[in-house]
Amino acid sequence: KSISKIPLLGDIPYLGNLFKTTSIANKRTELIMLITPYVANDVEEADSLTNAFQKKLKEIEPLITQRTNEVEKY
Repeated sequence: KSISKIPLLGDIPYLGNLFKTTSIANKRTELIMLITPYVANDVEEADSLTNAFQKKLKEIEPLITQRTNEVEKY
């Protein structure tokens, strides 16, 4: 939701609506995650790959939360 108004005139009670406009825009976003599969030869390598993947997810978690909050505003 955005409000555009003429300075001072848009703030006048009752008459201010004549000097301002309100617009509502719907915004659609989507999250695309690309995951590359790896073949682990042993348990240690699988643990290492899993830990690296979890670390990367934790790094982008704040960004995902921020984007989710932005979408919920609309």
